[in-house]
Amino acid sequence: MLSKLIDNTTKNIWRYAKLYSPFIDEGDRLTTGEGGVRCVELSELNGELSTAHGRRVIFKREDENPTGSHKARALAYQVSYYKAKGHKTLLISSSGNAAIAAAAYCNLCGINLIAFVDKATPKAKLAEIRRSGQTVLLCTKPINFAKYASRVFNIPNLRPSTDDLSIEPYKSIAFELYEEFDRAIDAVFIFPTSASSLIGIARGFVQLKDGLGELDTVPKIIAVQTGAITSIARQFITGDDRAMGAGTGIAGALGVKSTSRAGEAVECIRRSGGGAVIVSADEIVKADSLLRRFGIATSMEGAANLAGVIKSPEYNNVVCLLTGREYHETKADAAHEGVYLNCYSDVREMIREKYDDSSP
Repeated sequence: MLSKLIDNTTKNIWRYAKLYSPFIDEGDRLTTGEGGVRCVELSELNGELSTAHGRRVIFKREDENPTGSHKARALAYQVSYYKAKGHKTLLISSSGNAAIAAAAYCNLCGINLIAFVDKATPKAKLAEIRRSGQTVLLCTKPINFAKYASRVFNIPNLRPSTDDLSIEPYKSIAFELYEEFDRAIDAVFIFPTSASSLIGIARGFVQLKDGLGELDTVPKIIAVQTGAITSIARQFITGDDRAMGAGTGIAGALGVKSTSRAGEAVECIRRSGGGAVIVSADEIVKADSLLRRFGIATSMEGAANLAGVIKSPEYNNVVCLLTGREYHETKADAAHEGVYLNCYSDVREMIREKYDDSSP
């Protein structure tokens, strides 16, 4: 059934265009080649992690997406949708990866992007966004400022926890895994912040099972969280591991501590028969070192997913998402300060000055 609905001429997210809702016409689809990334198995690592029954860890290399992270999947679909609707300006609040992707897709179709970025965002990521030529506004309240600007100026907000469109294209990860591995996957380890990717992947597997009849059971969804960002994982954890939530996180450090999508994410996990794991900073550092030993330099969120895999030996055939690439700061990156917003009046003045056509 799935084979009749896919576009075999492409490997990007639009391969599954007929399975997304809302449907986006071919002429409005934007792409930089996102999706269809490699799945990598490291035989030596599998040997180190093996159980009595053997163990298989499959790394989904989302860090190899053209804009450097799995956020490319969501933003390709979101910006395509708003392009089709005729929008000239979009905005987003981000700690880096989403804004990098949003800028790339807005540039493809001539849309103006206003990126509200946390001032603590790594300078290398800030430089990547600035190189796009789009507007970058630094602040301590990027989420609140972006919501304010969206409301006052009627500009769509691309933030995943705000825009439901961000969920749909993540189903492509589930579809790709099924095409490559059929029914061989037991569990998928995901580091959720907004939880859009977790929900989208879960929906994709449910669609394969209930909508297309391709699966008898869906893989278990395992949420990996750390530090203060444990609103989802804490629903499944008791005892000493639960206490890790009080610690400082090195993965997802600038993400929301509690997403509005937490309830749906928890329900997706439970329906899959999955669970969650809380990992410590030390466990993430060890997982990162292990990946580097095998030549993989990824984000701390990707390393956290591997830490979750290591801590969950009960799952044998697992997919570990490496969600973003590592960024290296240069002297030029460190020296660039950028535009800083202090208050809501700064937001209003800046947008009115740059985008008069967006004013109410």
